[in-house]
This record gives sequence, structure tokens and C-alpha cells, in this order.
Amino acid sequence: MREILFRAKRIDDEEWVEGFYSQLPKPSLGATIITNGDLCAEDVSDYIIVNESKQHSNFSNAYPIEVVECEYYEIDSETLCQYTGLKDKNGNRIWENDIVRIGANTLVRWSEKYAGWCLIQRDWIHEHFFGEAFEAKYCEVVGNIFDNPELMEK
Repeated sequence: MREILFRAKRIDDEEWVEGFYSQLPKPSLGATIITNGDLCAEDVSDYIIVNESKQHSNFSNAYPIEVVECEYYEIDSETLCQYTGLKDKNGNRIWENDIVRIGANTLVRWSEKYAGWCLIQRDWIHEHFFGEAFEAKYCEVVGNIFDNPELMEK
């Protein structure tokens, strides 16, 4: 089964954070309003939620219990990227908006037209699917369009 993950830059320190994407009410609201399973708050922000599962054994019973602790970070929604489910030749995750080197620098994008992950180069006329012309195991992540836009200008 494919791992569904997102990453984005945090608002507070502009560092990348990986986890689950959600829109949540801003803390100033003080309450979450849900109607028919939908969030009904006008003042919402985009967040990445990071789950960490930890075992705690300092309880009275003899068996350790597993506790899931969550942290959440407000993110810049313009930098939101989904994990493609693919890894490069070095075992690094390949994310949407990453720049991978396959001979030349190539941008990874989601294609609404083809409903799949595609590769784009400046001199190509058409997008190419991962696996159509290239396979992920032959590429290497060299940056992303947000931190290294100059890599696509060459």
C-alpha cells in the first residue's frame, strides 16, 4: 500500500515538515465546529500533523502501552507537496515539486490531465510519466522548486 504523506514549509521558521495535511481552525477560535462531518469555521489555517508513536512502560500494569503523540505546525500552503510513493537511486523520497536529475534537471509534478506523476523539462514538448520514459530508480533528487529554482533555469 502506498504511503500517503505531505510536506510543506512551516510558517514560523520556514523549515520543511513532513506528515499529514489538514485544515484546522485557528487557535484563536477556541472551538471546533463540525456539522455533518464538515468543518464549519471561516478562520482556518493549513497544518501538517506529525504523529510519533511511543511506548510507555512506567504505568502500574506489566504491559507497556503505545501512545500516539501529535505535533502540528502551521504551514505555507503554497509549498505543500505530496509524496509520490517513489524513491530515487539513493533511497530518498521523491516529492511533488522536487527537481530530479535524469541526465538533465527535471521537475516532478502531478498532472491533472493524465492523473499521474509526471516529469517536466524545459525543452520537452510533453510531460512524461514516471515509468513511461524514465524510472525513479535511475534518478537522483537534487533539490526542489522552492529552495532551488535556479536548478530549473539552466
